[in-house]
Amino acid sequence: MRIPVFARRSNPSVDRPFLKKSLFYVTEQVNAGRADWVDPSSPARGIICRELLYFGERAQRVETVAISKLGFTTGEIPGLRWVGPKPKIQLVTTTPADFQQYAGAATA
Repeated sequence: MRIPVFARRSNPSVDRPFLKKSLFYVTEQVNAGRADWVDPSSPARGIICRELLYFGERAQRVETVAISKLGFTTGEIPGLRWVGPKPKIQLVTTTPADFQQYAGAATA
């Protein structure tokens, strides 16, 4: 049995479903809080997606810890090494005369 799935904010008496899914799938969506039954007494009428979808619990915030609390006396952590940014390359500007000098030396 294929159950119609309606978009959020749609009117099932007027709007067409945008897809049809199995009874197992739509029951899972309703139980997870992602959709509501059009008519709870008749699952064949379909489901409407909720405005805000529920995707489960959010990840916990990470607590920052000072290195001194970890028991290290220095600012370095064993096994890790700081690698700073690479130095910027300086652009060399040349004049047409410099170019002629290098071009003449290459052909000689």
